[in-house]
Amino acid sequence: MEGATQKHVPVVVVVDDDPVDLQYIEAGFAQMSLVRACAVLCPTIEEAIKAVQEKKPLFVLLDDRLGPSALAEDSIARLREAGYSSRIVVMSGSITGRRHDALRALGCFEVVEKDELGPDALEMLVVTIYHVQRLNEQSLARD
Repeated sequence: MEGATQKHVPVVVVVDDDPVDLQYIEAGFAQMSLVRACAVLCPTIEEAIKAVQEKKPLFVLLDDRLGPSALAEDSIARLREAGYSSRIVVMSGSITGRRHDALRALGCFEVVEKDELGPDALEMLVVTIYHVQRLNEQSLARD
């Protein structure tokens, strides 16, 4: 990601309605050691929709449950309906294999354990998604 760190800082929209979790994730981004990314924190899906339209993020990091009843499936649908077509990573406090598979079938790039999202895991997500995007762009350029 050498070129990305010199040219621009990737943006990640983080959607979580728990302020403590948002602070924890924001601190994780600040502590990444190899790359830099800008976390745009959004406590609601409405703010996230606005942020993805304005910021064109590398990916959206989406809480599995927003509020008492909104599941990731609902939030993913709202993001897609608003025109967001890039990668979504769902973070969950308790994920089952069946739920993981269902979310991946909806087009999520990955489903991760929320409790394991420290600086190293966040950095790995940014680097992996950045490289996948670059490979896709290079593939399209060759076609």
